[in-house]
Amino acid sequence: MSLVICSYEIPGSGVRGSQFQAPFSFHNHLEQPLRIPPNSEVAVQSLKINKEGSVSLSPATIWYQYFGIPATAENKQKRTSVAHYVDLGIEGNTEATVDTAASNFIQPALSRGVPNPETFGLPTAAANRDAGGNDFNGWEFNFTQRSNGSALNSRPTTWTNKFGTSGTNGGLSFNSASNTLTATGKAGQARAFNQAIGEDTPLALNNGEFIVDLTGLKPDGSNVSWAVGLTRCQTENNGVNVLYNPGGNTAQGDPSPAGQRNYYPEIECDFLVGAFQDFGTSSNRYLYAYHLVEDSDDGGYDDNKPLSMQNIDYSNNGDLTGYYNWSTNSANKQYEKLKFTITNENVKVELYSASTSSYETMIDITGGQATKGKRFKPLCDTCRNLYPFVFIQGKPAGNQPFITIDKWGGRTISGFGYDRPANDWWSYLNSVNLQETLGKSVDTREYNQFDAGHTDEHTYKGINASGAFQDYEYVLIVDDTVDFYSERANAAEFLGYSGQTVVEKTSISSDSPPIVKFISEDAPELKSTTNLFVRLNNYNVKSYNAGQSSTSKIIYAAPRFATGTDQSVGALFFESPERVYVDLNNPNEINANMFDISLVNENNTLATDIRGKTVCILHIREKKPRM
Repeated sequence: MSLVICSYEIPGSGVRGSQFQAPFSFHNHLEQPLRIPPNSEVAVQSLKINKEGSVSLSPATIWYQYFGIPATAENKQKRTSVAHYVDLGIEGNTEATVDTAASNFIQPALSRGVPNPETFGLPTAAANRDAGGNDFNGWEFNFTQRSNGSALNSRPTTWTNKFGTSGTNGGLSFNSASNTLTATGKAGQARAFNQAIGEDTPLALNNGEFIVDLTGLKPDGSNVSWAVGLTRCQTENNGVNVLYNPGGNTAQGDPSPAGQRNYYPEIECDFLVGAFQDFGTSSNRYLYAYHLVEDSDDGGYDDNKPLSMQNIDYSNNGDLTGYYNWSTNSANKQYEKLKFTITNENVKVELYSASTSSYETMIDITGGQATKGKRFKPLCDTCRNLYPFVFIQGKPAGNQPFITIDKWGGRTISGFGYDRPANDWWSYLNSVNLQETLGKSVDTREYNQFDAGHTDEHTYKGINASGAFQDYEYVLIVDDTVDFYSERANAAEFLGYSGQTVVEKTSISSDSPPIVKFISEDAPELKSTTNLFVRLNNYNVKSYNAGQSSTSKIIYAAPRFATGTDQSVGALFFESPERVYVDLNNPNEINANMFDISLVNENNTLATDIRGKTVCILHIREKKPRM
């Protein structure tokens, strides 16, 4: 009789191995062949493994993620960020190895919890193990941000007419060769529908730039109204935002007062700059800037639809001392290009002047005149995914005006799509019918209220020296807390933070941008849900797996619990008091020089949840004569 010790050794240990070595499948070679007599049989003497086990996954496991300024009870109405609902994205209960749970379920969930172009797709999740790489100690999560996007230029090729119209019924025609958008609606109401949105990529929020050339707006020497802006995804087919009130801006007058009525109420856009005539007149066109905000003082205000396109008085905000007369542009500044630049919460607007050969600031957040009502609202979680918007008034006859897209600093992100709930919070709110409740509560916070009673200045956050969002922090909310409106959170034990509610980072790196790390403080409970078998692959053994309706080379079935214990996961040792032998079916002597061992599940697939060192001792003997 012979004892054969077969084992998997950690790579790099110096022990001779074959081309394929793993704790659950390995080859052992013998320097000197082992002579196995004819008519022998084999049994497993003992088995030593490290079984990781499985984690239970439930669709009811919920947590929230927050990415914004440090949250306090006092700043609830000032925060531009909210805690985002996160689940595992599954429909029913299931089991998975910890590695599969981390990569296939938790990691995608972490991305859904940071739905903006600078963070989506970057979080990672992995099992946190001991120094030997064996024992599961919990999870490790990493968050980071994308770097400066000023060099990006991914001009959109997918432009959708907002109201679903085309041709003379209204819309814009896109020429991909010249990157131009040309008006198609020529008369009446059709001209108001000459609106299009580029849906390819969201604008980078770390110095992403949107630049258009305006010189094509006077093909025959006469002016038309036009507008260029940045908009959240449009979730209403051929319509407007459910919170938008087209009649919510009733201000009228000449260009001098702040607050002008939007000449085209069909236009809805988070940030907009354009040239319009005064409402109801045929006067000169002036440059106006509008943003989508709440103004309860306006005579057209509707609490059910609190957002409207309100004008900001940009005079003396930057280089322009008053409302600029676009009708006389060719004789004055000769502005040829319009540029938007995003730095986290701030939207800056500049105009390129051919007369000075330089960009001049129209709207910014710096300077003594850059106060509320004279600068754009801050970006918040309802509008962090921004897309290009263009409107051009058509002409009844002659060559139609056009705008050229010079630059679009869009982020190209795997799995990121326009109006996709997984990466766009505004789209997500629409998918669960929460735009008019939760969405409204965010879009009507103090920073978005522009009535006379709300003069408080928002503290805009930009990009810090490390290339990350200034003063923003990542927070996991694993249980209910009123500070974050996380009443459904219940994932404390699953994520390894038993007894905790709000979890802050474990560490932050010195990288630019930095990597923020969370490491579980507890190891979630694992369990064994599969049976384990030993398979001897390279000998003529024969057993039967009726569940698979096939023959097999399985020679041993491990009990559920390790010998003398109630343990089914972790370091396990099995030794049967009575061995079960399987015939080697060798009528002749075998000179054995290799043993090929696999540990498999009941369906004959490799047991990939086995880690660390595996030792399997085989006992080989001649068959005893039958009595």
